[in-house]
Amino acid sequence: MFIDFQSAFDMLWHDGLKVKFKKLEITGESCTYINNFVSGRTIHVRVGNQLSKVMEINNGTPQGSVISPLLFLIMTNDLPLNITNTS
Repeated sequence: MFIDFQSAFDMLWHDGLKVKFKKLEITGESCTYINNFVSGRTIHVRVGNQLSKVMEINNGTPQGSVISPLLFLIMTNDLPLNITNTS
């Protein structure tokens, strides 16, 4: 069976990642680095001459980041290994 996690990196839940780090006992500088990496990111959009207001991003990781796949794996590492069809 395959599972398609649509927009997996775009939807990575920052607060959930902090819970996973605590559960895995990841602390110290590594934890601080990851928290700083995903927190405080902002975006705004330009259409023609108009610029939207700045919005803080509460989910996701930067596109193309080499650490994004690792963070996704941390988020999904405790999914059940055996999934059965009960129907």
